[in-house]
Amino acid sequence: MVPIQITKAKLEQTLFAIPDNYTVNNVYTILDGASVNDLPATLKTFNADFICLYRGELDQEMQLVAPYLVALQQNTDLFHWVFSGIGHHWGIFIVTTADFPTLRKHFRSFLMIYDTEKEPIYFRYYDPRVLRDFLPVSNKEQKNALFGPVLDYYVESKITDQLYRFSLPAGEHQPNSPPYQFIISQQQMKQLTLCAFMERNRAFLMQRSRKNTLRDILQQPEIWKPLWTQLLSDTRSHHNTHDSAILISFSLDCVCEQLDPIAEIKRLQQSAESYYQMKSFLEAKGYLRFSEFELDTPAK
Repeated sequence: MVPIQITKAKLEQTLFAIPDNYTVNNVYTILDGASVNDLPATLKTFNADFICLYRGELDQEMQLVAPYLVALQQNTDLFHWVFSGIGHHWGIFIVTTADFPTLRKHFRSFLMIYDTEKEPIYFRYYDPRVLRDFLPVSNKEQKNALFGPVLDYYVESKITDQLYRFSLPAGEHQPNSPPYQFIISQQQMKQLTLCAFMERNRAFLMQRSRKNTLRDILQQPEIWKPLWTQLLSDTRSHHNTHDSAILISFSLDCVCEQLDPIAEIKRLQQSAESYYQMKSFLEAKGYLRFSEFELDTPAK
């Protein structure tokens, strides 16, 4: 599944356009209380039509971090407020012909999924960083389960002011597919773990780097993502996360200097007595210190 890129400026027009062969479309968002401060109270100030996706009575702390399904209308204060959260992983946008109760039932059905050992896992699909990484690696049954009555998902991309639109081809869309027990494979778990690591690493470098050229590269996933994937594949089996992050930052700096990062890393590895001496050399030259960059090591 390859998403279509949509600019932030065209989002409102695109969301509320009536799709071909349909007489109506409804637009919703799912907002993540863990990413939006005091979300329930804020939605009430807009007189929004919304509901929590968690069932039952929730204590106040859980209410603040729960996901909420929210109906959107074009050119309203509520929409413009939600629009302002793009880039801050507040949530995802949904286009559908379904009504509110149907959509609520749909999205509640896979808040909890299972691994191959049938152990339950909370699925934070409403975090755009999760959905944009999972949809491309999902299988046919998972895609049908995720889409159901949904025509399009819109999620923020890694590029500023751009979003991804995910849709199923007309022949593959099965809005009334039978119930499906959502099971995520071990390989998919590894892929999601790796994507999460790379995104957090990228965000850290965007914040800490003093080089505009490096930040420019970090806005271009077609450049940094294949390089990082190769580097992590080469390093994660015998070095910890901080070591991998040091190599990543060094490799991107090589790209800025129009040098071959793989060749430069090999040259340093050959000239240093040990990997850790090479790491000290890189840190001494200012390739960021990662003592506060605590991450889980990507799955092997």
